[in-house]
Amino acid sequence: MSKKKKPDTGPTVMRKPSGPTRDELRMIGDRAMTLESVRQFIGCGNVRRLHVEALHDEDKRTKPPSRFRVTLYDDANHRAIFIDGSLRNPRRVDITESAAPPHPSDREFDTAVKIVRGDAAFAAAIDARQLEVYQPIPALALNELPDGRIERRIAVGLRSCSSDAGHELVAVDLVRRRVIRFEGRLPPNVRPKRARSL
Repeated sequence: MSKKKKPDTGPTVMRKPSGPTRDELRMIGDRAMTLESVRQFIGCGNVRRLHVEALHDEDKRTKPPSRFRVTLYDDANHRAIFIDGSLRNPRRVDITESAAPPHPSDREFDTAVKIVRGDAAFAAAIDARQLEVYQPIPALALNELPDGRIERRIAVGLRSCSSDAGHELVAVDLVRRRVIRFEGRLPPNVRPKRARSL
């Protein structure tokens, strides 16, 4: 009995992902931070770069992204700074700021976890695997200051692995490297959901 030949489907086409790669976005972010207009806007402040992302035009979502956004955070002034530009000409940018706290970066959360792991109240239990550390939703624990500005702190969730003690959510101040605990084990009006376990 002769074997049936599989139909020839032709050559396989490998599609290249549209838009810049992660490394390319990182390089765009690096270049943006060196621009004179950006340096003048930031001044002498110490800012953290949170995200670099490619953006689509609102009416051209079916095409590759044409723009980029670099998101910075200025702890001293409690503000987010957005650097928006064209991928074709990344040296020309628009710079805006917002009081709305941006979502934490992975690096910020990892730093917050290290601070929690080093805190005497949690270190032994985490090392003994009695506490599971996770990124909760919401990912920020915000504190309103007397002048109305919002202090942005990173939320870290802790779940007991050996009892029914439930969850505790702490806030981490990255600038002061301090862990803040709350009465009732949760910030007011927060019921955490797990976003990412470690």
